[in-house]
Amino acid sequence: MNTCIKCNINYKSSYQGAKPVCSPCRKYFIQNAIYNINYNQVAKGGSNLATKHTKKMGSDAEIKFAEVIKNKYLYKLRRSTKHEEIKLHYDYVIEKNNSDYLRIEVKAMKSRRRGKPVDPTIIYLEYKNIIGGPGWLYGKSDYIAFEQPNSFILVFRNDLVEFGNKMLPKMKLVNKSGIEGTLYSRRNREDLVGCFDLSDIITNNKHFILNK
Repeated sequence: MNTCIKCNINYKSSYQGAKPVCSPCRKYFIQNAIYNINYNQVAKGGSNLATKHTKKMGSDAEIKFAEVIKNKYLYKLRRSTKHEEIKLHYDYVIEKNNSDYLRIEVKAMKSRRRGKPVDPTIIYLEYKNIIGGPGWLYGKSDYIAFEQPNSFILVFRNDLVEFGNKMLPKMKLVNKSGIEGTLYSRRNREDLVGCFDLSDIITNNKHFILNK
């Protein structure tokens, strides 16, 4: 088992070099293949319980993020593998320079209630996933990219974990989503999702903004 020096993920390989690199990172960051944004490749980890509309919102946000990274900031990036997206909870690996790589999980804007317009002032943090396991908050991404109307706010995940864990004992479980400072578990799922005001997330966590 090796650890990729770029995405920092363990992987099986017969590679014997001094600086091991996984196959996807080798393709895009060493061999310099161009990542072509493909709608059919994004949101591979979407839940089977998610509606088509919800999946499309997630896909659209991921595509917009990749377009900003490639076309405006001119960074190289690669799409996550299916294993990385579903099990490790990140959507992209970005190369800022030859020694600085970031794993990014992209989150689309959400609404307070299903079927209602999106509300960019609220942020959901997933503590538990639909089968009761660790949610994406406890994945392997470096930053969570929360979509906004004209930007993406990238929040340092380790800070977000500390903040989320600190707030968890203070939050009540309610039967309606979209109420700041509360927890919610969706019908027919074993998940646990916290709802927060965007301003609290920004104030209490390391972050930076990428304009669209």
